[in-house]
Amino acid sequence: MGNCAPEPKPRSWGTALFAGLYFATLAGALMKIVPKFSEVYRQVKVPMPGPTELLMTLSDLACAVPWLIYPMVVLLPAALCRLDKRQASAARTAISLTYAISMVGMLIALFMPLLSVTYGIGARRH
Repeated sequence: MGNCAPEPKPRSWGTALFAGLYFATLAGALMKIVPKFSEVYRQVKVPMPGPTELLMTLSDLACAVPWLIYPMVVLLPAALCRLDKRQASAARTAISLTYAISMVGMLIALFMPLLSVTYGIGARRH
């Protein structure tokens, strides 16, 4: 008689590594780069729009309570290793889109105050 044991499910460690690198990059930017901008903007008292304030608040929270961020960087990607090929492909697409949107949003929020200052300098006052 044949062996009735189910075949082990293939692991998608590539997807888990892919997600881990993306989450680590986002966490690194949130915890290392954003605070530098925040410090400069607060020192020169640049008025900050809502998205920039939100990003600065998220960064302050991530720096104050890093134990909330680190598990996300490790546990979420580790959970993805159990996906089958089709699910892993969909997950990689979703992670890539989320990463791109997050990074573009972060860049826009970081440079919005500079745009407001640039346009404010050239404005005429009556």
